[in-house]
Amino acid sequence: MSQDNDAKKKRTPALYKMADILDLVAKENKVTFTKIYSTLNMAKSSTYALVMTMVELGFLTANTDSTLSLGSKLYELGGKVSSNLEITQVAWPYLNKIRDETSLTTHLGIINGSDAFYLMKLDGYSTLIPNSWVGKKLSLHSSSLGKVLMAWKHDIEISQIMSNYTFEKKTEKTIDSYNKYPEELGRVKKQYYATDIGEDVDSIICIAVPVFNYTNSVIAGLSITSLQPQFNEDEQQKTIKVLKENAFELSKKLGYTGEYHGL
Repeated sequence: MSQDNDAKKKRTPALYKMADILDLVAKENKVTFTKIYSTLNMAKSSTYALVMTMVELGFLTANTDSTLSLGSKLYELGGKVSSNLEITQVAWPYLNKIRDETSLTTHLGIINGSDAFYLMKLDGYSTLIPNSWVGKKLSLHSSSLGKVLMAWKHDIEISQIMSNYTFEKKTEKTIDSYNKYPEELGRVKKQYYATDIGEDVDSIICIAVPVFNYTNSVIAGLSITSLQPQFNEDEQQKTIKVLKENAFELSKKLGYTGEYHGL
């Protein structure tokens, strides 16, 4: 086992050194630079470069008394992990209810920075959808969940995310430029749901609704996926109602205090 660990450390030595430093600082609360390299038997010069990089990235904080402590980046990442764990624990009954009432494949998606992805999935009873899985990255312009997760963001944040974004034209119905995107997000925000009717994948329809938290911010989206030929307008409206009702109940569980926005 120790030989395996040694082999791994040789492949990515800087990462293992970084982990050792974080473990030491977490244990001691505050440590000096001297204690880090002496306790961990690291070379002084390379340790200094690594520690300074960790400070720049926010993983460590350099204090006025010449000690180092855990940085704000770790608390930020920890908060996101905690939030994701909380929502997965709370959301299962609502995903089950949506799936039971619609018989359709149901997802919960989140966004982290500019990356949106499926965090949870329940297969439908009627038709299995082969192109979705937990962890799958979502398009922000052609998927219903991507649109819902973007619609409530501030204009500046949307512009920043879209500055390096490629509007890939996946089907003939896909929004293929940023010029059309704000109008689509405005429509999503007005009606409190987003649709993807053959925009991401031909003949597949997806509908998504927002999930809010205690700050009344969108932190996730609930969605269903179906084959388009099997999904008429009447069924769409019934499904939107089911999605909105369950998203509202889930949001209340997460501390949301806003109003219900029905059809």
